[in-house]
Amino acid sequence: MKKISKSQLWHTLSESQVFTELDTTQDGLSESEVKRRRLRDGNNELKNHSISFWTIIANQFNNILIYILLAAFLISIVMPFLEKPHPAWGDFSDAFVILAILILNAVLGVIQEYKADKAIQKLRQLNTQSVYVCRNGKYHTIHSTELVIGDIIKVESGNKIVADCRVIQAHDLKINQSLLTGESDLILKTPDILPKETDLPNQSNMLYSGTFVATGEGTCVVVAIGSKSELGTIARLVTETKAPLTPLQIRLKKLSKDIGILVAMLCIGLYVVSVWQNQAGIGILMMILSLAVSAVPEGLPAIITLTFAFGIKTLSKHHILVRRLDAIETLGSISVICSDKTGTITENKMTVQELWHPDSFKDDTHLLTLAASCNQAKLPNIGDPTELALLEAAKAAKIKALSIEKIVTAFSSETKLLATDHKGHHFIKGAPEKIIKMLPAASRKEFQNQAEQMMSKGLRVLACAEKKGGH
Repeated sequence: MKKISKSQLWHTLSESQVFTELDTTQDGLSESEVKRRRLRDGNNELKNHSISFWTIIANQFNNILIYILLAAFLISIVMPFLEKPHPAWGDFSDAFVILAILILNAVLGVIQEYKADKAIQKLRQLNTQSVYVCRNGKYHTIHSTELVIGDIIKVESGNKIVADCRVIQAHDLKINQSLLTGESDLILKTPDILPKETDLPNQSNMLYSGTFVATGEGTCVVVAIGSKSELGTIARLVTETKAPLTPLQIRLKKLSKDIGILVAMLCIGLYVVSVWQNQAGIGILMMILSLAVSAVPEGLPAIITLTFAFGIKTLSKHHILVRRLDAIETLGSISVICSDKTGTITENKMTVQELWHPDSFKDDTHLLTLAASCNQAKLPNIGDPTELALLEAAKAAKIKALSIEKIVTAFSSETKLLATDHKGHHFIKGAPEKIIKMLPAASRKEFQNQAEQMMSKGLRVLACAEKKGGH
């Protein structure tokens, strides 16, 4: 296989050029070539960044406050031996309290991080599926981890894209690529060659790992797998990025430094005064050590840990997964979020917010029946997000859609409406301006005003109608 030059990009190449660069054909690869490429490139999966149990334990002690507590613990162990030759168990009470705090902090942190890591690994396992691939001129189903660069695969409605691919054939192929771009609008994919300067969101001849097929079907060739895919690049950047100190950690670092300097100055001052008064001895030294220990805020880490634990418990009730305790404090410090990608900070899911019909219309139930029946989507996730939202609303209202006998007018960017025939019913759904034009002139103003009111609220508005007789 040739190595594509930096000046060449997959979306700029023709089908024959892509096949030449990848050393493949429309009949796919041979089994021997598949084995060779798998040895060279590895499996089609993201690297496992699971943290070992012992690393999780070690992470609980990598904290400024814990360093302070450890220092206080050591001093509390040494002090009784300096005060008397044979200290009793009661003399180590401070050390036992500090040790209990350290253990409590470690146990809470380990439990939370271990649970989060296991949950993340389960999510990672869900990121794989079966793929319909062509090899030696025959199509068969394989596990997505077995894909290699140069494989020819077919995709259809409901499929998850599991590798970066160049489209070579497409029929009404629309992709939800909000995972990468944050935009929930479906993107129509075609095999057409694109200019070099076309950015990733607008590369209509490319499919990217992690996105979903909403409608249609297509054939494509795999150009990147695993960590070499766009999704893999994002995952690698995230894992390689070193987390900065949280606002609280920054303040605690400064506090511990200030306390350390103050205590050191006081201890030195006391020792100088004792020497000046000829009172330097073991008694003064013990008093200075006691002062140093009492200045350490050993109760602070316990209070902070318990506060974080309660925060995690509250978030878990809202199905929010928190891996590290200090993430709670960072989240609480956020005052402003600036974003133009709504899909990445919301559920990225359309829902029906308002229903309206004229008094002459039957009721909301009839309206939802119409909207769910004149519909080409399939629950849970096959089809246009807007149509899926209508199906969800009908399902919530326990309304059953009528089966489609015939699609009279297929939806497209030109028609902007879908017309379907059912047993004794003729339904139409689409852009308000298209439907309103079909209404009697006397009714148009009322519908137009209502549509404009909804649009002014930022809602996506659809109009539905039932054709009866010649109207």
